[in-house]
Amino acid sequence: MPAIPAPTLQIAKAPGPIDPNSGPHAPRQLAWPWDEGRTFEAEFNSSCRGPIYFVDKQRNISSFVGIDSPPLATFDSDDPDVILGNIGYAERLIFSTNGGRSFFKEVRAFPSSASIEFIAVRKGHVYVGMYLRSNEADAYFAWHRTKNKYRSKEMEEYDSKLMILEGKLDKARGRIASYRILKPKGHQFSSPYAAMAAEYIKEIDDIEALGLPHAGGNVPRHVCRTTMQLPVWQHWASRKDLAEMSTWYETTKRAHPGWATAEMDKLMQEAREFTEKYR
Repeated sequence: MPAIPAPTLQIAKAPGPIDPNSGPHAPRQLAWPWDEGRTFEAEFNSSCRGPIYFVDKQRNISSFVGIDSPPLATFDSDDPDVILGNIGYAERLIFSTNGGRSFFKEVRAFPSSASIEFIAVRKGHVYVGMYLRSNEADAYFAWHRTKNKYRSKEMEEYDSKLMILEGKLDKARGRIASYRILKPKGHQFSSPYAAMAAEYIKEIDDIEALGLPHAGGNVPRHVCRTTMQLPVWQHWASRKDLAEMSTWYETTKRAHPGWATAEMDKLMQEAREFTEKYR
């Protein structure tokens, strides 16, 4: 019988080569702040995906976090050593327990049918606020998403109810214990499966005493729709799209000496030749 995998995997110290099919990546730049003095930086492509790093200049830390897009969740931690990273396409949490010097990636994934609104660390526990699109009747934690210009008009600001997961954080080993569903005293789950999942449910007297956030605003991924967005990249790009990408590429090369590679120059030249011949 194969061994059960560890709940987390340590992130590699450096990214592997970037797939040239994804097109040019921007030079490393600020992606979003963690707190005052500590930031996430990234080298995103036109799809807003690429290597992400955690940077703490005061402590001379620049750690590789992963190759992904910016998260769509709100993060919060009461422990300065615990940094919460990305929840990417696979809905997995990346986190650090040593101030960002190294990161772990969860093997476990959150349900793909749920929207992860926030992840917060409080007194050695990890709390996950999940919006269940088809089961809001079973949720109980008030959540308010503040105005966001990237959402449709009716979704700019909204209120909903979340279900909360809790897992004890093992800082020494970089692991999070099995998650349990919190059940505020007096709340009754309407799902017929609640009784079958009794061992995974933890009743608490006062959920407000946990100090969890009740609101979230713009999230990191929205940055890519403004200052970090690159021109469209496709191997079969139109002349107009390729011209925009070529202009951006040459301008960026001049502004950032040493950034462009011979491989990327070759890729751009091949794209020009293909478009000239077939488009």
